[in-house]
Amino acid sequence: MELAPFLADQQLDGGFAREFTTADGERVMVAALTRQQFADLAKTTRLVQTFAFLERVLHADFSATDDLYAYRGTIAALLVPWFARRTVAELTAALTGTSVPWARLPDLSGRSRSGR
Repeated sequence: MELAPFLADQQLDGGFAREFTTADGERVMVAALTRQQFADLAKTTRLVQTFAFLERVLHADFSATDDLYAYRGTIAALLVPWFARRTVAELTAALTGTSVPWARLPDLSGRSRSGR
């Protein structure tokens, strides 16, 4: 799912959206703005049980956009290592067929990607 048009149609007053760096040094933006998107993200990253445990400990409901937003830092901390271990090609394979909106971000530093 292409991220920019999706985000343009949403009210971003809740949910989860975060930039991650991949194993090949690329940057991607990932969002979970619905119950299904977060469920797909949790399943893809194999963190379903971890997030369920956190919901119990924090008395949170990650199917609610308000709680996704409130605990976005905690959620991101758990996802950072998963994204850091994968290349953009691996992310494409993993997220294809899910409802998770994501996009590769452009390099705005002026450096060539091949020069890294």
